[in-house]
Amino acid sequence: MKQFNEKMKRILFKILFYLYITLLILFYIKLLPEPANFISTRYVMLLRRESGWWEYNLTPFNFYKHISENYPKSLYLIIGHIFTFMALGILFFLAYRNFPAIKRIIILTILAIFIEVIQFVFAVGVFDIDTIIQHCLGATLSILLIYIIKKYIEKLKIKKDVCN
Repeated sequence: MKQFNEKMKRILFKILFYLYITLLILFYIKLLPEPANFISTRYVMLLRRESGWWEYNLTPFNFYKHISENYPKSLYLIIGHIFTFMALGILFFLAYRNFPAIKRIIILTILAIFIEVIQFVFAVGVFDIDTIIQHCLGATLSILLIYIIKKYIEKLKIKKDVCN
């Protein structure tokens, strides 16, 4: 029975993981929360491109130079990017526990790049290397958090075994 419950939990976490990725992509290409945002954003981006203005940032940490111009919104954006991929990293771990941490980071990095490329190609956002860095930071922090929690749980188990 316990093995069945573990298998069901794993299936549930996999479903949540893929649902989260789907919602994340839909959000980043502006189909969520309102599909009209996709059309209006795309229209503006295409108009800018026609006039020769393609929006992208390939300079790492360039965003941070201008953070005070739109404070605190810029700070919320950075925190949002980091926490978005922290949650994804945790779901990834829960869905695929046996996956090595480095492979998780690589897959989440590829996903972060994929999201930015989709935004740029479909003209619904800006390709921003800083966003990719923030997403990778969130993924890495989630793996560190999981590692710390696992070590703490192991320590509690050892303490419990010693006491018994």
